[in-house]
Amino acid sequence: MLSESLGWMARAVEEFTLAAFGGVKALCEWLKADLASSNAAVRNAAIALAGAAHRQLGAGLGEMLRPHVKPALMSALDDAFAKHAQQEVTLPPTPWHRGYRPQHRHGHHLSRNLI
Repeated sequence: MLSESLGWMARAVEEFTLAAFGGVKALCEWLKADLASSNAAVRNAAIALAGAAHRQLGAGLGEMLRPHVKPALMSALDDAFAKHAQQEVTLPPTPWHRGYRPQHRHGHHLSRNLI
C-alpha cells in the first residue's frame, strides 16, 4: 500500500509541482524514512518519487539525502536523478496568476461594438 502511495505522490509532483506537498523539508523527511525501508517495493517507489522531485529541485535534493542513505542506494538515486534532469517549473495561467487571459470561443463574448 505504501509503495502505491509513493507512486501516486510521484505522479502528483510531476503534474502539480512540489507546492502540493507543503514544502521540501517534509518531502525529504518522508523520503529518508521510505528509502530506509526493508521493503524493496517501497524503496523503489521512494527512488521514483525522489527522481520526480529532482526535476524541480535539482542537485540540492541529492545533497540533502546523501548523508542519510547508504552509498549503494545513493547510486540508485543518482541514476534516477539522471533520468529526471532539472527543468524550470512553470505554473499554468489561472485567474489567480498574472498573465491570465480567458480564451473566449467565437460568439461567446460581447463585442466592443455592442457595449
